[in-house]
Amino acid sequence: MGSEEHAPETAPDEWPAHRVHLDSFDIDVHEVSNRCYKGFVEAGGYAESRSWSPEGWAWRARERITKPAFWAEPAFQVPHHPVVGVSWYEADAYCRWLGGRLPTEAEWEKAARGPHGRRYPWGAEWATHRANGDTATGGITPVGSYPEGVSPYGAHDMAGNVWEWVRDWYGKYSYREAQSSNPQGPSRGEGRVLRGGSWNFPPRHLRTAARTHLPPETRIRYLGFRCAGDGREMGR
Repeated sequence: MGSEEHAPETAPDEWPAHRVHLDSFDIDVHEVSNRCYKGFVEAGGYAESRSWSPEGWAWRARERITKPAFWAEPAFQVPHHPVVGVSWYEADAYCRWLGGRLPTEAEWEKAARGPHGRRYPWGAEWATHRANGDTATGGITPVGSYPEGVSPYGAHDMAGNVWEWVRDWYGKYSYREAQSSNPQGPSRGEGRVLRGGSWNFPPRHLRTAARTHLPPETRIRYLGFRCAGDGREMGR
């Protein structure tokens, strides 16, 4: 994990670079789409307390949330676009409903970088035709639109399109204290970690080592997620 060399675009929270061991896990090939998330809502999962963590259910009640942020907007109706505007709590609830979870930061990075720590999912150099960053389309694209940018493990859109929530709390110096086996991140932090960059960010933010964070209640138009599981099939 972390940046493989001290390059100008790297940030202090990406250091020190270090190896970790991860048990077997599954991760979605694609970002969760509007079609899939709409299925969660229409099947009643969004309204079921058992889909949510206690913290998420409390947030939902406190904020009087009953539907996804952009439920009635045309953008939500594009089936194969990644769902956006979902808080960390909503992303967590969707994955729980499927019998899965959000990936840990280490799992996400492993799926994006492969066994040799690539700078981008496809290799060492930025390539506009391999990812949806700010040098590409100027907007969100359907999941899987950049097959030449697939990661070594077959995951699409690990660079660009939308930022993705992961399970961990953010810690600026968490890499210094990380466990060497199945790191889970700090027990608390300044916000939840985001990885992967989005369509409106430059290539330096789309590197596989790049990290940022936001409060878990954040719901914005370039933020989505994908799910993971502990080596078992998910889905309904």
